[in-house]
Amino acid sequence: MRDKIIEKRQLLLKISLELFVKQGVYQTPMSQISRISNISMGSIYHYFKNKEDIINALYIDIKTNLTEYILKDYPDKNSIYESYLQLLNNVFHYFVQNPLELFFLEQYENSPMITTSTREEELRIVKPIEELFIQAKEQNMLKKLPPEILYALFIGSVTSLIKFHLSGDYELDENLLIASTSAIWDMIKQ
Repeated sequence: MRDKIIEKRQLLLKISLELFVKQGVYQTPMSQISRISNISMGSIYHYFKNKEDIINALYIDIKTNLTEYILKDYPDKNSIYESYLQLLNNVFHYFVQNPLELFFLEQYENSPMITTSTREEELRIVKPIEELFIQAKEQNMLKKLPPEILYALFIGSVTSLIKFHLSGDYELDENLLIASTSAIWDMIKQ
């Protein structure tokens, strides 16, 4: 029974993700999510209070899945530079495999629909990744910029690489990806 509940919830999130990215949240009625998922409106409201609740659930699911993927096979013994390259490489591969999640985060990352409790949960989820930046900062390896700006430079650059690759105009092979991520490091390092 519990597995069926989880499956329905995941199906609702999957369909909502697709629709929100393609149509936008305001152009996606709950009735459309119900029809496509073949899950009754009553059942949808059993899982989620409203569309804002779905957006927050999607946001946390994506951040959780991304963080788990980024940290898989993450080496504890590598240098900060090697760890950083591994982190960027994993971010790139995750979003190449899950482009709708990238487009969702771009649309809703700064949305007022993301609640304070969701933002707090996000901070807890990404804490292990933040540790790498804290270590680099403590060792004076990063430019003397606020962490938010360093993050914006980092995520903006890797997002551009991913979109460049996804467009099909240019395929980044592993060698070019390594060179590109090294260039991103050069941009933020001291």
